[in-house]
Amino acid sequence: MAILKETYPIGIDIDDRHVYAAQFRQTRQGPALRDLFYRRMNEQQVDSPEWERDLVSALKAVSKNRRFRGKRASVNLPARYVNSFPISFGVAAEETMDTAIARECRKHLSFSLEHAVIDYSSLVEGSPDDKRKFKANIVAAHRDQMHVADLFDRGDVRRQGRPPR
Repeated sequence: MAILKETYPIGIDIDDRHVYAAQFRQTRQGPALRDLFYRRMNEQQVDSPEWERDLVSALKAVSKNRRFRGKRASVNLPARYVNSFPISFGVAAEETMDTAIARECRKHLSFSLEHAVIDYSSLVEGSPDDKRKFKANIVAAHRDQMHVADLFDRGDVRRQGRPPR
């Protein structure tokens, strides 16, 4: 019988001037650091074609680094692309959970909901007395700003949790 070994994804953090990557491995004592990667980006305008070429080059270097295992990556996009906020909401009898979350998110976003990519990884009941009230932590980004995530395909890195197009 073959024993499949779990491989941790490569964690990649991007900001305007730096790209960081790290990956863990499982040991008998628990998770341990497999390897680290760092590259300073050149001093050009952020989101320019030159910046995007540098980012793709850095991602290819991570992908080809033999000390990392696999090409799966969990990506932390630049903070200016991401909105994060907590919400509390109730679900009316005639609406779904997604509709209630969208209704509440509309109050917090600086752009229209139709242009948002939204994730809510934590969702808990808000009150033990009322099973229709919830709390959630929302992470949202403008759909047009997701082009940075698309650069991962050009950098030969597979992102986990691809947003819908």
